[in-house]
Formats: sequence, C-alpha cells, structure tokens
Amino acid sequence: METLCACRSKPCCVWEDKPFYADYVPCVGKFHGLVEFGAKLMKKVLAILSLYVPQSWLSTTYIVERISILADDPHTCEHEWDVVAGILSTMELQVQCRKCAAYSEVPNPSKEEWGSCAGAMENPYPWEDKSRIRYYQIDDTIH
Repeated sequence: METLCACRSKPCCVWEDKPFYADYVPCVGKFHGLVEFGAKLMKKVLAILSLYVPQSWLSTTYIVERISILADDPHTCEHEWDVVAGILSTMELQVQCRKCAAYSEVPNPSKEEWGSCAGAMENPYPWEDKSRIRYYQIDDTIH
C-alpha cells in the first residue's frame, strides 16, 4: 500500500533513493529526507556503540563498513597523519589520517625516520611535516 506525504508529492519517505513506505512516518513538505538523515544518524550511533562490543561478535564486512561510517570525508578533512608502516619495496613511510582513515606516503625518509618506523604497525606515531607527504590521487581527487 502506497502512503503519500502530507504534501502529496512523494511516497512517504525516500531513503537511499528508494521509497520508504510507512504510515507512522509522516513527511510534511520541506521535511523530505528527514528520514534519510535520521537513518544516517542512527547508523553512526550504532557504529559508535559497536566499538564496545567484542570484535568476534561482528562480521568482517561490518567492521570495514563501520570505518567508513565513522570516518570524516577525505575531501574536506584537515588531515592529522600517523606513521603506520614502512614500505620496504619503495623505501617510503606509509601514513594514515586519524580523522578520515585515508592513506598517503612520505618519500625519501632519513635513516632515523626509517629506523623509527619499525614498530609503527603496532604503535603508530604522529607525523608532523605535512609538506613532505605525497598525496594519492584516486578518481581525480587528491587524498
């Protein structure tokens, strides 16, 4: 059964570009998409709460999805980088943003920098010199 919004313009309501039929979710004119906003907010709340659940109870797919739910948008993020690994094949440091989880690299590390990245996978540490980071470009967007 199709339920129309109070403004009679759309099925009530639209969520992820699909009609969401519900008699208990009235949609009044300018509030189209309120349900979509509420659903995104609920997903974020559940993702935060899932941090307190033992990881063995969660599927690997959800753990990966949770990262994208909680992370900031890489396009608008003011990156704060951590060194997470040393890439032996190219002699570069791999860095990851704490806020959006984007990866980039630092080419030509000094001997001291290379030596200190040995335990970075277990204990990431902050990288302050943003001028030396080489950003990845994916789909015409610099990350």
